[in-house]
Amino acid sequence: MQSVGTGFVEIDRSLGGLISGDNVAWICDDIAVYRLLAAGFARDASRNGPRGLLVAFGSPKR
Repeated sequence: MQSVGTGFVEIDRSLGGLISGDNVAWICDDIAVYRLLAAGFARDASRNGPRGLLVAFGSPKR
């Protein structure tokens, strides 16, 4: 399996890296944090060329 990154060295180190195909969910209240994380994933994806990347925003159902 191919190792992929989040675009953030500290997060990659904390998670021990990601494997292509992993699902990652972030839960927080600040949309600016979501945007920052999505931008990091997109930057890393564009450098390393995976075949697919989906970043979605939404509120959980209550």
